[in-house]
Amino acid sequence: MKDHSDTHPTVRRMLWLPAGRISRLNGRARLRVTRGLIWLTVDGQLDDHMLSVGERFTLDRGDHAMLQALDATAGLEIVEPAPAGWPRRLLAMLRGVERRLAGATS
Repeated sequence: MKDHSDTHPTVRRMLWLPAGRISRLNGRARLRVTRGLIWLTVDGQLDDHMLSVGERFTLDRGDHAMLQALDATAGLEIVEPAPAGWPRRLLAMLRGVERRLAGATS
């Protein structure tokens, strides 16, 4: 595991996994369990990981991981690099919201 504490913009999101549900993650990301117990395996690595509340794991660029909630619904905070061009897309989205709001009040 490597520390990716750089200054590039990031996107933070939550993933909620019901017990037994399997999800896949691809690419560079920092993970932190916020609820429950998660089994994690990374393609090409021999060791699997059991992560409980508060535990962290870092996926490197090119990693492909599979996650499964082992008990009740598990929560996972995921911090990933922001996609290229994110400021432009965010500004366009905000302008669209502004236009819709202006139209609703007319």
